[in-house]
Amino acid sequence: IHNIDPVLLHIGSLEIRYYGLVYVLGLVLGYFIIKHLVKKADLPLTEDDILDFIMYTAAGIILGGRLFYTIIYNLPYYAQHPLEIFAIWQGGMSFHGGLVGVIIAGYLFCRKKNISFYQMADIVVIPAALALCLGRIANFINGELYGRPWNGPWADQFGVDFGDKIIRYPSQLFESAKNLIIFTVLWFWHKKDNPKRPDGVIFWEMKNEPAIDVKVGLGMEPLRKFTVCTQGIKDRRTHAGHDPHVKHDISAVRQFNSNFPKWRIE
Repeated sequence: IHNIDPVLLHIGSLEIRYYGLVYVLGLVLGYFIIKHLVKKADLPLTEDDILDFIMYTAAGIILGGRLFYTIIYNLPYYAQHPLEIFAIWQGGMSFHGGLVGVIIAGYLFCRKKNISFYQMADIVVIPAALALCLGRIANFINGELYGRPWNGPWADQFGVDFGDKIIRYPSQLFESAKNLIIFTVLWFWHKKDNPKRPDGVIFWEMKNEPAIDVKVGLGMEPLRKFTVCTQGIKDRRTHAGHDPHVKHDISAVRQFNSNFPKWRIE
């Protein structure tokens, strides 16, 4: 039974939650990884510039992720409880919304600093994969984004009851492992100098996970399909009032995502 308290520490009325700490940890690790890769790529950015980029990124993640989650996943609930839109420490962030937010924030930063968007994007997707790994662990601790009911072998040993008396796949942990593998692959791929590799390749391969498998030959496709099969679209939210048509909305977003390379970002 999932009985992990999402609150790590109480200080008076202040709650320090694992969810918020994961975001802070992801941004801190992102700063040091980006700093290292920017220096390696010889981009004209100072440490203050990188800190500014982290602030742009944080704003993009929070605004995009929260707005998408609110509008697409649970608009009826938040329409009745508008102040809870700002309670991001309780969880409820959308990957697709955060992705759009980061792309917009990154584009604005690169335009301001007059540097290549794609060159910067090839760097940023590496710590992003690690942040996604940590984020899925936070989802597990929060008891959200859980998977489908599990009735097969090993369900009693490894399945989790998230409070509804149904044994489910802990798909958050499967996705976390997948993202850790992707981070490792991208790290060594970027580290391997290849002057013929055009800017933006790593960025688009990160968006298209099967392409990483083809390029690197890691054999990740079974793991990717397994994580998809264990997810539950209708069972992924913790609030009531889930829109049954959200599956179609998500499909539309993914279709836009797949066609996005048609529009070049200079």
